[in-house]
Amino acid sequence: MTDETDYWARRLGRSLSTVDVPSSTVDIVGVVRAGRARVRRRYAVAAAAVATLALLAAPTALAGWRGHGDDRPATHGPAGADGPVSPGARPFAPCRVSPLELPADLVATGLTGMDAAGRYVTGDATRDDTQVSVRWDRGVPEILPVAAVRSSSNGVNTAGVVVGSAERSDGTWFPWVYRGGVVDTLPSPDGYPNFVQPLGVNAAGDIAGIGEDPTFHDTVALLWPHDRPGTVRVLPTPALPRTAVQMNVAGVADDGSVVGSVGDLDHAVPYSWDAAGRGAALALPAGATSGFVAGVRGLWAFGGVTLAGQDGARDGTLVQNPVRWSLRTGQVEFVAPDLRGQARSGNSAGDVILDTQPALVHAWRGVPLEGLTARSATRPFAVDEAGSTVVGLDVAPTAEGTLRTPVVWHC
Repeated sequence: MTDETDYWARRLGRSLSTVDVPSSTVDIVGVVRAGRARVRRRYAVAAAAVATLALLAAPTALAGWRGHGDDRPATHGPAGADGPVSPGARPFAPCRVSPLELPADLVATGLTGMDAAGRYVTGDATRDDTQVSVRWDRGVPEILPVAAVRSSSNGVNTAGVVVGSAERSDGTWFPWVYRGGVVDTLPSPDGYPNFVQPLGVNAAGDIAGIGEDPTFHDTVALLWPHDRPGTVRVLPTPALPRTAVQMNVAGVADDGSVVGSVGDLDHAVPYSWDAAGRGAALALPAGATSGFVAGVRGLWAFGGVTLAGQDGARDGTLVQNPVRWSLRTGQVEFVAPDLRGQARSGNSAGDVILDTQPALVHAWRGVPLEGLTARSATRPFAVDEAGSTVVGLDVAPTAEGTLRTPVVWHC
């Protein structure tokens, strides 16, 4: 196995929590392409097997976990516009889980987004040999009219605008946006015709993503600005010491800045481009040697950092510690110091979802998110701005295999 093949194999393995495992009749090239798209967005750090074990064991561990900072003042950003957060500022209550409705002929493959208000949720599902994208509006599902054999949604904003990519019957891929009841094809930049991926949309309608060159090796960060419809901007690619030139875009903040990481699994630098396209590395906390951005909400970015001297995970990747960045001030802070993993998403109040815990980390405490059955493992994906709605997957074994059910927790 070559270094490049091994690199993508590791990244694809970490995406299995959100990518459907197809039957042998599905085109393998299409599967790898779809997997790579999801991997670039999630960029998780634990191997799939290790993550599954963590999910099954975590409820016991969380039962006695109260968090690192229970007896000290909050450090979630400065007072003022970003707002301080105090432990216990909001009451704790059990989270009620219920399934998200799907048409009877669809089988869910994963969830891909939720808007800040918790009204809209996006995901993908299969029907026979076709994968479709679904948007739930207050729990009511709608199959998006994407003309493709394989559609992947990648995010939604508070106006219900959804972005994603899709594969036509001839094997070509195209980026798309759904707004006002219509699916439009987004333009692809010159020199990157084969694999263009919108990966997030902000409140204003700016869209961010990546594009790959014809060799599927080099990637660039892209921005489709809402105020210049029909255009796409290739953002400058930085050359950073000791860092591979691989762009991994997590999304676009509400101020128009694009947020992501530059590098690979061995070493990466958290990075952002402002609305004018000027790029700069995001701050790392003291002792951190590497950092990844996994998600963005409002003016906050979420992800993980590796500290010097930390032992590696079983698959050889580095251990991550969950953090968030204020894009208003540039400040970086740990959000769950007693837990490991990436903060895959969160809100401005400091609530986060970790990629290794079936819980909502709420005011430094882990609130377990139970499944639909006693045998279920849960995979939370996103939390709304109020901290009261979480969406994710309930994963349960059945006689036919593994059943993935999209669920919502009301906390």
